[in-house]
Amino acid sequence: MNYTKPYPKQEYPDDSDHRTYREKAIDVAGKIACLIARGRCSFCGRICALTAHHIVHRSYSGTCALIENLLPLCQICHYDAHHDEKRFKAWLEQLKPGHYQKMWEIARPVCCLDFAEVYSELLTRYHSMLVEQQKTHHTGKMNMPDQDMTGDGRPSMSDSTTTK
Repeated sequence: MNYTKPYPKQEYPDDSDHRTYREKAIDVAGKIACLIARGRCSFCGRICALTAHHIVHRSYSGTCALIENLLPLCQICHYDAHHDEKRFKAWLEQLKPGHYQKMWEIARPVCCLDFAEVYSELLTRYHSMLVEQQKTHHTGKMNMPDQDMTGDGRPSMSDSTTTK
C-alpha cells in the first residue's frame, strides 16, 4: 500500500486559543473513543487502561479530533503501533478495509477547523455518554448508538462516528 501523506497544517504561534481548544478537543475525542471501547484494547482485546492512538498523526489537524481516527489501545499495543507500523497497518486494513487510506484522504486537505466549536460538540457528546453510562450502570446495558461491534465483543471503528 502506498499512501501519500499530506503536509502538516501550519501552526500559528500567536494563536494560543486555537492550540488550547485543539488540545482540549483531542483529549475529549480520545476519552469518547475509550468510552466506546468500554476499556477493551482494540488490538489485543485486553480490558485495561487505554490510550487513544491516532491513525493519522495529530499534527494533521483535519483528523486530530476525529473519533474515526482514534483507536483505543493498551500501553503495550500503543507502543507496538508506533514501533511496528507495518504490522499495525496490516491489522487495521484487515479489520476495516480502506480505513487507513480514508483517514489520509480526510487529512490531505489543509483546513482550519474551529476547535472551540469542535471541543464544545465533543464535550457535550462525552458528557451525555457519561450520563447514559451512569443511568445504565444499574441495568447493566449501555445504549451506545454509535458503537459498531466486530462480533467478538470488541468495538470496531464506525463510519457513523464523525465530528465536524
